[in-house]
Amino acid sequence: MKKIALFLPNWVGDAVMATPALRALRANLGPDVELIGIGKPVVTGILESTPWINSYWPYRARSRGPLPSRRGIVRRLREAQVDVAILFPNSLSSAAMAWLGGVRRRIGYARDGRSFLLTDRLYAPRSGRKWLPIPAVDYYLKLTEPLGFQSSNRKMELGLSTEDLAIYHELMNREGL
Repeated sequence: MKKIALFLPNWVGDAVMATPALRALRANLGPDVELIGIGKPVVTGILESTPWINSYWPYRARSRGPLPSRRGIVRRLREAQVDVAILFPNSLSSAAMAWLGGVRRRIGYARDGRSFLLTDRLYAPRSGRKWLPIPAVDYYLKLTEPLGFQSSNRKMELGLSTEDLAIYHELMNREGL
């Protein structure tokens, strides 16, 4: 089974704006590809009720608790023999973790001094030395193109767990709605 690590955005709002790209990946890759979401616990937490990612590896950069640190993620990537990494954050650290983790194909934007760690480099639009604004949804959807996918579905969405639905129904019943 092919394994793809998705280094998720660092912020909740950005994670929501990445959902069209996550949906496009799952739709085009099919069920035989394992998608692994790697990110901060708050981000993996809001995405775990969506149907697109098979497993989540939450981590903290410098963890001494139960969550792994960056080193722990590197170790897990090596053990899992991940084939591809898609880097949603523009950070040098996400590219370094994928490279050190032995991921052969690393897809991301050539920014913040990390282009030498990427096998598939994307370039954000610029005017001279200045970055041009681009909607985050489109920025993230472009990360699927090196795998041969394009999607025009820009609809953002989140899933609800059974626990979320139970809380919702309890609240609606209590308020008489």
